[in-house]
Amino acid sequence: MVLGNDVPYFTFGLNGGFNYKNFDFSFMAQGTADVKTYLSGEAAYAFFNGGGVKEYVLGRWTKENPNPNAVYPRLLESANNGHNTNSFWLFDASYFRIKSLTLGYTLDREVSSKIGIQQFRIYFTATNPFTIRGDKRMKDFDPEMASTRATYPQTKVFSLGVNVKF
Repeated sequence: MVLGNDVPYFTFGLNGGFNYKNFDFSFMAQGTADVKTYLSGEAAYAFFNGGGVKEYVLGRWTKENPNPNAVYPRLLESANNGHNTNSFWLFDASYFRIKSLTLGYTLDREVSSKIGIQQFRIYFTATNPFTIRGDKRMKDFDPEMASTRATYPQTKVFSLGVNVKF
């Protein structure tokens, strides 16, 4: 039975901005919808290749926690920690990510000219400030990267800056 598709049915991007009086705001966002994925390697199995466990594994099924809806079926102490392929391991990989936000304020020309400059603008910029994921179990993984080795998550950057024109 087909349970999903690992190619997004819908991929989108949004950008926009506005100015109001001396304030300016701009944003860029992107995301996907209707996409499923299986995690593999260290992303799927605790103790993979001698590694540790992810936080979501701690809500696993145990004799003390026999919850049939546990976030992880059970934890095996073997290095391969293999499980059969079934719908439990299928994740909703849909996401919405704000790629950038900028909020700025420009002084009136009359004010800036009094201090001897043509233009003065202060701004705050955030790159990759947050991501909303379709499946809460995916919070430790970057939806733009494969769940394999040799990948590094998107960097979050927060900057405060000033533009001065003399």
